Amino acid sequence: MKETKNQKQINKTTINSKSVVGTGLASAQGVSTRGITLIALVITIIVLLILASVTINLTLGDNGIFTKANTAKIETRGASVEEAKKLWEMDKKIDENSETKTARTLEELIDDLLKQNLLTEDEKDKILGNKEKNIEAEYYIEIGSHKIDFSIDETVPNTPEAPIIDNSVLALKAGDYIKYDSGTNGEILCRVLYPADSEYGLQIISNGNVKNVTIGSNTYSEAVESYNNAIEMLNNEAEAYINTEYAYDARCVGSVPTVNKGMFTKKDAGATTYETYAANSKYINSLSADTNYETDMTQMKSVGINMGIGSYFLASRNVLSPGSYCSFYIRICMNGNLNMTRICHLNSSPQEPVGSLMEFGLRPCISLRSNIIKITGGTGKDSANAYIIGK
Repeated sequence: MKETKNQKQINKTTINSKSVVGTGLASAQGVSTRGITLIALVITIIVLLILASVTINLTLGDNGIFTKANTAKIETRGASVEEAKKLWEMDKKIDENSETKTARTLEELIDDLLKQNLLTEDEKDKILGNKEKNIEAEYYIEIGSHKIDFSIDETVPNTPEAPIIDNSVLALKAGDYIKYDSGTNGEILCRVLYPADSEYGLQIISNGNVKNVTIGSNTYSEAVESYNNAIEMLNNEAEAYINTEYAYDARCVGSVPTVNKGMFTKKDAGATTYETYAANSKYINSLSADTNYETDMTQMKSVGINMGIGSYFLASRNVLSPGSYCSFYIRICMNGNLNMTRICHLNSSPQEPVGSLMEFGLRPCISLRSNIIKITGGTGKDSANAYIIGK
Protein backbone atom coordinates (compact mmCIF):
# COMPACT_ATOMS: atom_id res chain seq x y z
CA MET A 1 0.00 0.00 0.00
CA LYS A 2 1.19 3.50 -0.65
CA GLU A 3 1.49 5.99 2.20
CA THR A 4 -0.66 9.03 1.89
CA LYS A 5 0.85 12.47 2.24
CA ASN A 6 -0.60 12.93 5.71
CA GLN A 7 0.84 9.61 6.96
CA LYS A 8 4.36 10.55 5.74
CA GLN A 9 4.15 13.82 7.60
CA ILE A 10 3.11 12.03 10.84
CA ASN A 11 5.96 9.50 10.52
CA LYS A 12 8.51 12.28 9.94
CA THR A 13 7.32 14.12 13.00
CA THR A 14 7.55 10.94 15.10
CA ILE A 15 11.14 10.29 13.96
CA ASN A 16 12.14 13.87 14.71
CA SER A 17 10.58 13.66 18.15
CA LYS A 18 12.54 10.53 18.92
CA SER A 19 15.75 12.19 17.79
CA VAL A 20 15.10 15.18 20.01
CA VAL A 21 14.17 13.00 22.96
CA GLY A 22 17.24 10.82 22.40
CA THR A 23 19.49 13.82 22.19
CA GLY A 24 18.05 15.21 25.42
CA LEU A 25 18.55 11.96 27.24
CA ALA A 26 22.12 11.75 26.06
CA SER A 27 22.80 15.29 27.21
CA ALA A 28 21.23 14.58 30.60
CA GLN A 29 23.29 11.43 31.03
CA GLY A 30 26.50 13.28 30.14
CA VAL A 31 25.90 15.97 32.75
CA SER A 32 25.09 13.33 35.38
CA THR A 33 28.31 11.40 34.70
CA ARG A 34 30.51 14.48 35.08
CA GLY A 35 28.82 15.42 38.40
CA ILE A 36 29.47 12.06 40.05
CA THR A 37 33.22 12.19 39.17
CA LEU A 38 33.69 15.64 40.84
CA ILE A 39 31.93 14.57 44.04
CA ALA A 40 34.06 11.42 44.22
CA LEU A 41 37.21 13.53 43.85
CA VAL A 42 36.15 15.88 46.68
CA ILE A 43 35.32 12.93 48.93
CA THR A 44 38.67 11.29 48.11
CA ILE A 45 40.57 14.50 49.02
CA ILE A 46 38.68 14.80 52.32
CA VAL A 47 39.46 11.18 53.19
CA LEU A 48 43.14 11.71 52.34
CA LEU A 49 43.27 14.84 54.51
CA ILE A 50 41.76 12.94 57.42
CA LEU A 51 44.23 10.10 56.96
CA ALA A 52 47.12 12.58 56.74
CA SER A 53 45.98 14.31 59.93
CA VAL A 54 45.75 10.99 61.77
CA THR A 55 49.16 9.93 60.45
CA ILE A 56 50.82 13.21 61.51
CA ASN A 57 49.26 13.00 64.95
CA LEU A 58 50.39 9.41 65.36
CA THR A 59 53.90 10.37 64.26
CA LEU A 60 54.52 13.80 65.77
CA GLY A 61 51.86 14.23 68.47
CA ASP A 62 52.37 14.09 72.22
CA ASN A 63 51.81 10.35 72.09
CA GLY A 64 53.32 10.01 68.64
CA ILE A 65 55.96 7.59 67.47
CA PHE A 66 58.78 10.15 67.61
CA THR A 67 57.80 11.32 71.09
CA LYS A 68 57.59 7.76 72.38
CA ALA A 69 60.92 6.93 70.75
CA ASN A 70 62.59 9.95 72.37
CA THR A 71 61.04 9.09 75.74
CA ALA A 72 62.25 5.51 75.41
CA LYS A 73 65.75 6.81 74.57
CA ILE A 74 65.80 9.01 77.70
CA GLU A 75 64.51 6.18 79.90
CA THR A 76 67.14 3.82 78.50
CA ARG A 77 69.87 6.37 79.20
CA GLY A 78 68.57 6.88 82.75
CA ALA A 79 68.48 3.14 83.37
CA SER A 80 72.05 2.77 82.08
CA VAL A 81 73.35 5.53 84.36
CA GLU A 82 71.49 4.07 87.32
CA GLU A 83 72.92 0.62 86.63
CA ALA A 84 76.46 2.02 86.28
CA LYS A 85 76.06 3.82 89.61
CA LYS A 86 74.89 0.61 91.34
CA LEU A 87 77.86 -1.34 89.96
CA TRP A 88 80.18 1.43 91.16
CA GLU A 89 78.68 1.20 94.67
CA MET A 90 79.31 -2.56 94.65
CA ASP A 91 82.95 -1.96 93.71
CA LYS A 92 83.26 0.49 96.60
CA LYS A 93 81.81 -2.11 98.99
CA ILE A 94 84.30 -4.70 97.78
CA ASP A 95 87.13 -2.23 98.34
CA GLU A 96 86.18 -1.94 102.01
CA ASN A 97 87.40 -5.46 102.66
CA SER A 98 90.21 -5.58 100.15
CA GLU A 99 93.79 -4.37 100.37
CA THR A 100 93.84 -3.76 96.61
CA LYS A 101 91.69 -0.75 95.81
CA THR A 102 90.22 -1.01 92.30
CA ALA A 103 87.04 1.07 92.48
CA ARG A 104 86.95 4.27 90.45
CA THR A 105 86.53 7.63 92.11
CA LEU A 106 83.23 9.42 91.58
CA GLU A 107 84.95 11.82 89.18
CA GLU A 108 86.27 8.90 87.12
CA LEU A 109 82.83 7.30 87.02
CA ILE A 110 81.18 10.53 85.83
CA ASP A 111 83.89 11.09 83.19
CA ASP A 112 83.37 7.55 81.87
CA LEU A 113 79.59 8.10 81.64
CA LEU A 114 80.23 11.39 79.84
CA LYS A 115 82.50 9.68 77.30
CA GLN A 116 79.77 7.08 76.66
CA ASN A 117 77.27 9.92 76.02
CA LEU A 118 75.19 8.72 78.94
CA LEU A 119 75.59 12.07 80.71
CA THR A 120 75.67 15.63 79.41
CA GLU A 121 78.09 18.35 80.49
CA ASP A 122 75.24 20.10 82.34
CA GLU A 123 74.40 16.90 84.21
CA LYS A 124 78.07 16.45 85.14
CA ASP A 125 78.17 20.00 86.52
CA LYS A 126 75.02 19.34 88.53
CA ILE A 127 76.51 16.18 90.06
CA LEU A 128 80.06 17.35 90.75
CA GLY A 129 79.66 21.12 90.69
CA ASN A 130 81.75 23.54 88.64
CA LYS A 131 83.69 26.30 90.37
CA GLU A 132 84.30 28.18 87.12
CA LYS A 133 80.54 28.35 86.49
CA ASN A 134 79.83 28.91 90.20
CA ILE A 135 77.71 25.71 90.33
CA GLU A 136 77.44 23.86 93.64
CA ALA A 137 77.68 20.06 93.61
CA GLU A 138 74.29 18.39 94.18
CA TYR A 139 75.37 14.75 93.69
CA TYR A 140 71.88 14.12 92.28
CA ILE A 141 70.18 14.16 88.86
CA GLU A 142 66.92 13.05 87.27
CA ILE A 143 66.91 11.39 83.84
CA GLY A 144 63.36 10.64 82.78
CA SER A 145 61.71 8.78 85.64
CA HIS A 146 65.09 7.78 87.11
CA LYS A 147 66.17 9.70 90.21
CA ILE A 148 69.86 9.00 90.72
CA ASP A 149 71.73 9.87 93.92
CA PHE A 150 75.54 10.00 93.76
CA SER A 151 76.02 11.21 97.33
CA ILE A 152 78.24 8.23 98.22
CA ASP A 153 81.44 9.80 96.95
CA GLU A 154 85.02 10.45 97.93
CA THR A 155 83.96 12.95 100.62
CA VAL A 156 82.24 10.11 102.48
CA PRO A 157 84.57 7.13 102.15
CA ASN A 158 83.41 3.62 102.89
CA THR A 159 85.00 3.16 106.31
CA PRO A 160 83.39 1.23 109.16
CA GLU A 161 81.01 3.21 111.35
CA ALA A 162 82.98 2.23 114.48
CA PRO A 163 86.57 1.56 113.37
CA ILE A 164 88.73 -0.58 115.59
CA ILE A 165 92.01 1.27 116.13
CA ASP A 166 95.14 -0.63 117.11
CA ASN A 167 96.50 0.27 120.54
CA SER A 168 99.87 1.22 119.06
CA VAL A 169 98.18 3.86 116.90
CA LEU A 170 96.24 5.23 119.87
CA ALA A 171 99.57 5.58 121.65
CA LEU A 172 100.82 8.13 119.09
CA LYS A 173 101.05 11.59 120.60
CA ALA A 174 101.14 14.96 118.87
CA GLY A 175 104.75 15.84 118.11
CA ASP A 176 106.00 12.24 117.77
CA TYR A 177 108.27 11.45 114.84
CA ILE A 178 106.97 8.99 112.25
CA LYS A 179 108.21 7.63 108.91
CA TYR A 180 105.64 7.74 106.13
CA ASP A 181 105.95 5.91 102.81
CA SER A 182 104.30 8.25 100.30
CA GLY A 183 104.56 5.75 97.47
CA THR A 184 105.95 7.26 94.29
CA ASN A 185 107.49 10.19 96.21
CA GLY A 186 109.39 7.98 98.62
CA GLU A 187 109.69 7.90 102.39
CA ILE A 188 109.09 11.16 104.29
CA LEU A 189 110.02 11.97 107.86
CA CYS A 190 106.90 13.41 109.52
CA ARG A 191 105.54 14.56 112.87
CA VAL A 192 102.18 13.70 114.38
CA LEU A 193 100.13 16.90 114.06
CA TYR A 194 96.82 15.60 115.50
CA PRO A 195 96.51 12.26 117.36
CA ALA A 196 93.96 9.58 116.45
CA ASP A 197 91.59 10.47 119.29
CA SER A 198 91.43 14.18 118.33
CA GLU A 199 88.46 15.78 116.60
CA TYR A 200 90.54 15.85 113.41
CA GLY A 201 91.59 12.20 113.44
CA LEU A 202 95.19 11.04 112.97
CA GLN A 203 97.07 13.59 110.87
CA ILE A 204 100.80 13.89 110.26
CA ILE A 205 102.81 16.74 108.73
CA SER A 206 106.11 16.53 106.86
CA ASN A 207 109.02 17.52 109.09
CA GLY A 208 110.27 19.88 106.36
CA ASN A 209 109.57 21.00 102.83
CA VAL A 210 109.00 18.15 100.37
CA LYS A 211 109.31 20.36 97.26
CA ASN A 212 109.04 23.94 96.05
CA VAL A 213 105.96 25.31 94.27
CA THR A 214 105.31 28.60 92.49
CA ILE A 215 102.22 30.80 92.67
CA GLY A 216 101.44 33.93 90.68
CA SER A 217 102.62 35.46 87.42
CA ASN A 218 104.40 38.57 86.22
CA THR A 219 101.29 39.23 84.13
CA TYR A 220 98.67 40.93 86.30
CA SER A 221 95.56 39.12 84.99
CA GLU A 222 97.27 35.74 85.33
CA ALA A 223 98.47 36.66 88.81
CA VAL A 224 94.89 37.45 89.89
CA GLU A 225 93.70 34.08 88.60
CA SER A 226 96.61 32.33 90.33
CA TYR A 227 95.78 34.10 93.61
CA ASN A 228 92.14 33.00 93.41
CA ASN A 229 93.13 29.38 92.68
CA ALA A 230 96.14 29.22 95.01
CA ILE A 231 94.59 27.20 97.86
CA GLU A 232 93.17 24.58 95.53
CA MET A 233 96.52 24.35 93.74
CA LEU A 234 98.46 23.92 96.99
CA ASN A 235 96.10 21.18 98.17
CA ASN A 236 96.34 19.43 94.80
CA GLU A 237 100.14 19.46 95.12
CA ALA A 238 99.83 17.91 98.58
CA GLU A 239 97.56 15.14 97.27
CA ALA A 240 100.51 13.75 95.28
CA TYR A 241 101.74 12.37 98.62
CA ILE A 242 98.71 10.15 99.30
CA ASN A 243 99.59 6.47 99.58
CA THR A 244 96.18 4.80 99.75
CA GLU A 245 97.63 1.85 101.68
CA TYR A 246 98.13 4.10 104.68
CA ALA A 247 96.32 7.39 104.00
CA TYR A 248 92.89 8.73 103.10
CA ASP A 249 93.68 12.27 102.02
CA ALA A 250 96.24 15.08 102.03
CA ARG A 251 96.23 18.87 102.16
CA CYS A 252 98.64 21.77 102.41
CA VAL A 253 99.48 22.98 105.90
CA GLY A 254 97.45 26.04 106.82
CA SER A 255 94.20 24.73 105.34
CA VAL A 256 91.25 23.78 107.55
CA PRO A 257 91.92 20.33 109.14
CA THR A 258 88.24 19.31 109.47
CA VAL A 259 87.62 15.71 108.37
CA ASN A 260 84.68 13.44 107.67
CA LYS A 261 85.71 9.80 108.02
CA GLY A 262 89.29 10.63 107.15
CA MET A 263 88.61 12.98 104.22
CA PHE A 264 89.24 16.72 104.46
CA THR A 265 85.96 18.58 103.94
CA LYS A 266 87.05 22.23 104.04
CA LYS A 267 90.29 22.34 102.12
CA ASP A 268 89.35 25.61 100.46
CA ALA A 269 87.14 27.16 103.13
CA GLY A 270 86.03 30.66 102.22
CA ALA A 271 86.99 30.20 98.57
CA THR A 272 83.51 31.13 97.33
CA THR A 273 83.56 34.56 98.98
CA TYR A 274 84.37 37.03 96.21
CA GLU A 275 84.59 40.73 96.89
CA THR A 276 85.15 43.74 94.67
CA TYR A 277 88.14 45.81 95.75
CA ALA A 278 88.82 49.32 94.47
CA ALA A 279 91.79 51.67 94.38
CA ASN A 280 91.48 55.04 92.67
CA SER A 281 88.71 53.95 90.29
CA LYS A 282 90.38 50.61 89.50
CA TYR A 283 88.57 47.44 90.45
CA ILE A 284 89.40 43.79 91.02
CA ASN A 285 87.06 40.91 91.83
CA SER A 286 88.99 38.54 94.09
CA LEU A 287 88.62 36.13 96.96
CA SER A 288 88.73 37.71 100.39
CA ALA A 289 91.08 37.06 103.30
CA ASP A 290 90.61 34.03 105.56
CA THR A 291 91.96 32.63 108.82
CA ASN A 292 92.37 29.04 107.65
CA TYR A 293 95.94 28.86 108.93
CA GLU A 294 95.18 29.48 112.62
CA THR A 295 94.30 25.91 113.71
CA ASP A 296 97.46 24.31 112.29
CA MET A 297 99.79 27.09 113.44
CA THR A 298 98.39 27.02 116.98
CA GLN A 299 98.76 23.23 117.14
CA MET A 300 102.32 23.26 115.77
CA LYS A 301 103.41 25.80 118.36
CA SER A 302 101.70 24.01 121.23
CA VAL A 303 103.31 20.60 120.56
CA GLY A 304 106.73 21.90 119.54
CA ILE A 305 106.70 20.99 115.84
CA ASN A 306 109.48 22.93 114.15
CA MET A 307 107.96 25.79 112.15
CA GLY A 308 111.31 27.24 111.07
CA ILE A 309 112.57 24.56 108.68
CA GLY A 310 112.74 26.62 105.50
CA SER A 311 110.05 28.93 104.18
CA TYR A 312 106.78 27.43 102.99
CA PHE A 313 103.30 28.34 101.80
CA LEU A 314 100.27 28.22 104.08
CA ALA A 315 96.92 27.50 102.43
CA SER A 316 95.47 30.85 103.44
CA ARG A 317 94.90 34.28 101.83
CA ASN A 318 95.21 37.83 103.07
CA VAL A 319 94.20 41.20 101.60
CA LEU A 320 95.38 44.71 102.44
CA SER A 321 93.07 47.38 101.05
CA PRO A 322 93.48 50.79 102.74
CA GLY A 323 91.86 52.60 99.80
CA SER A 324 94.80 53.97 97.86
CA TYR A 325 95.88 50.47 96.80
CA CYS A 326 94.90 46.80 97.11
CA SER A 327 97.41 44.02 97.72
CA PHE A 328 96.59 40.30 97.64
CA TYR A 329 98.77 37.82 99.52
CA ILE A 330 99.23 34.12 100.20
CA ARG A 331 100.37 33.52 103.76
CA ILE A 332 103.75 31.88 104.33
CA CYS A 333 105.83 30.72 107.27
CA MET A 334 109.34 32.18 107.14
CA ASN A 335 112.03 31.39 109.71
CA GLY A 336 109.35 30.10 112.05
CA ASN A 337 107.25 33.27 111.86
CA LEU A 338 103.93 33.95 110.18
CA ASN A 339 104.40 36.14 107.11
CA MET A 340 102.84 36.66 103.67
CA THR A 341 103.94 37.07 100.07
CA ARG A 342 102.24 39.40 97.58
CA ILE A 343 100.82 37.82 94.42
CA CYS A 344 99.07 40.81 92.83
CA HIS A 345 98.80 44.51 93.55
CA LEU A 346 96.37 47.18 92.38
CA ASN A 347 98.40 50.37 92.44
CA SER A 348 97.31 53.89 93.05
CA SER A 349 96.71 55.85 89.84
CA PRO A 350 98.37 56.31 87.40
CA GLN A 351 100.55 53.24 88.01
CA GLU A 352 99.62 49.97 86.31
CA PRO A 353 98.54 46.85 88.27
CA VAL A 354 101.35 44.45 89.17
CA GLY A 355 101.62 40.66 89.25
CA SER A 356 104.34 38.63 90.99
CA LEU A 357 105.64 35.08 90.65
CA MET A 358 106.61 33.63 94.05
CA GLU A 359 108.27 30.33 94.98
CA PHE A 360 108.22 28.70 98.42
CA GLY A 361 108.19 25.22 99.93
CA LEU A 362 105.30 22.78 100.43
CA ARG A 363 104.54 20.89 103.65
CA PRO A 364 101.71 18.37 103.20
CA CYS A 365 99.42 17.24 106.02
CA ILE A 366 98.23 13.65 105.62
CA SER A 367 95.18 11.93 107.11
CA LEU A 368 96.19 8.37 108.02
CA ARG A 369 93.96 5.28 108.02
CA SER A 370 94.04 4.84 111.78
CA ASN A 371 91.72 1.80 111.62
CA ILE A 372 94.08 -0.07 109.28
CA ILE A 373 97.67 0.83 110.14
CA LYS A 374 99.84 -0.39 113.01
CA ILE A 375 103.10 0.85 114.48
CA THR A 376 105.67 -1.85 113.82
CA GLY A 377 108.83 -0.22 115.11
CA GLY A 378 110.59 2.83 116.52
CA THR A 379 109.99 4.92 119.61
CA GLY A 380 108.95 8.21 117.96
CA LYS A 381 111.16 10.26 120.28
CA ASP A 382 113.42 11.73 117.58
CA SER A 383 114.16 11.53 113.86
CA ALA A 384 116.63 8.65 114.32
CA ASN A 385 114.02 6.56 116.15
CA ALA A 386 110.89 7.57 114.25
CA TYR A 387 107.88 5.28 114.40
CA ILE A 388 107.49 2.88 111.46
CA ILE A 389 104.04 2.29 109.94
CA GLY A 390 102.83 -1.20 109.04
CA LYS A 391 99.55 -3.02 108.51
